[in-house]
Formats: sequence, C-alpha cells, structure tokens
Amino acid sequence: MGGDSLWVNGSSWTRCGSVVLRALRGSVVLGALRGSVMLWALRGSVVLWARCGSRCGAWDARPPWGAPPRPMGAARRAPWAVARARFFSRGPNKASLDAIEGAAFFVALDEEAHGAAPRREGCMDAYAKSLLHGRCYDRWFDKSFTLVVYPNGKLGANAEHSWADAPVIGHLWEFMLGTDRFQLGYTEDGHCKGEPNTTLPPPQRLQWDIPEECCAAIERSYLLARALAEDVDFHVFHFSDFGKGLIKRCRTSPDAFIQISLQLAHFR
Repeated sequence: MGGDSLWVNGSSWTRCGSVVLRALRGSVVLGALRGSVMLWALRGSVVLWARCGSRCGAWDARPPWGAPPRPMGAARRAPWAVARARFFSRGPNKASLDAIEGAAFFVALDEEAHGAAPRREGCMDAYAKSLLHGRCYDRWFDKSFTLVVYPNGKLGANAEHSWADAPVIGHLWEFMLGTDRFQLGYTEDGHCKGEPNTTLPPPQRLQWDIPEECCAAIERSYLLARALAEDVDFHVFHFSDFGKGLIKRCRTSPDAFIQISLQLAHFR
C-alpha cells in the first residue's frame, strides 16, 4: 500500500502522553513531543501525516492525487476556493477536511533527515527550505502551524502568517523548549519523564474521494507551488559576534535591525 495517509486523533492529550501514529509500516511513537508541552497546552485534535511506501528522493516522486489536496493550499487562493466549493463541500471529502481544519495543528513525519551538520556545506539552507515549503505536497499551509518531525529527532515548525506575526510562534517555541528542559525533564537514560496514556483511541484514517477533474486542479496548484519553491534562494549562516541584547541596549528593535540589514544588503 503506497501513497500518503492522513490520520486524526480527536482526544484530549494528557501532560505526559505520547503521540502515536499507526502507519502502514508499523507504529511510530513521537516520544519527544511528550504529548506534550504544545499538545497539552492546546488540548485539541491533531492531524498526523506520514509518507507510506518508497522513500521520496526527487520532486517527481510525489504521491498520486487520490491523496489529500495539500498542494491546493500552497498556490493561488482562487483555484483552491473553487475546488473547495465543488469537491470538498459534501460527503467524505467534507468530513475529512472538517477534521483537518478543526484540528489544533498539523504534524508531518518526514523521511529525509535535516539539521545542523558542521561538516556538511549547505545543510542549514536545505533545513530552512524544508521547513519553509517542503516538497509543496507534504505541508498543510492552511493550518495555524505545522510541526515537522525528522527521523534524526529534529523538530521544526511552519507557521501560517495571517493569524500572527513570527514572534508569536517564536515565543511559543521558546516556551516549549524552556518547559521541556527546566520543568518536564528527562530520565537518566534519556527518555521523557512520565507514562504514556495507553487508553487513547487509535488515530482514524481519513477518507477521500478525488475525481479526475479535482486531480487536475491539484496538479496545477502543485506545479505552480513547485515553481515558486524552486525560485526561493535561502542561505542560513551562524552569526555569533553579538545578539539581540546588544541591539536592545542601543534602543533599537532587533526586528527592525534585521529588516534594515536585509534592505542594505539588497541595495548593495
């Protein structure tokens, strides 16, 4: 059984529970999420996405569009509005879309590892682009935010911009890291403290009925989103000469400082 699967769990999460995804290749336990600082605080349903089947190593190795319509949210809004009214306003498609849109946030389990590797040139650039747009069909851009979990234990987020500026997610991320490190903690062997809640019901697979005409609309949105993603130049470098503390002592906003720096670099 190849392709993609979407699973939803609508239960309230306990403080020290774990997110369990019963994928086609077995159970995947996201112990690092703790069930979790974020999950515990939001107490909403969570939509989980997993790639099932062969490893995706190229742009064209994408799932068939009998899978969920994720690329529609990555391109222009008008085609998505038309497709939504025509193909996702009734039946199993509406029920599945309602489950996704009613969830607190989206979780994507990626197969390709990313993260900082001092001896691997461009690793942070690839990491940033993965979180920014992924492969254009493995993020749900209409959600408040998407947690992206990598197989090497790294975790990142993609936030939708209309409901909040970046500092909101930044503060949430700092709160999560601080609570994880200084309040919840880990056992001596490196595991999360607490016991998983084994009474939670298993996730339910969402059902979709995607006709050929809808597949064509999804394909058009995907190709547009892919072209936009391939046109993104993103370079990340580590700067440690000074931080926001020095900027604030100069009575300047760190955000404004970076914005001016970007404009100056572009001008030069």
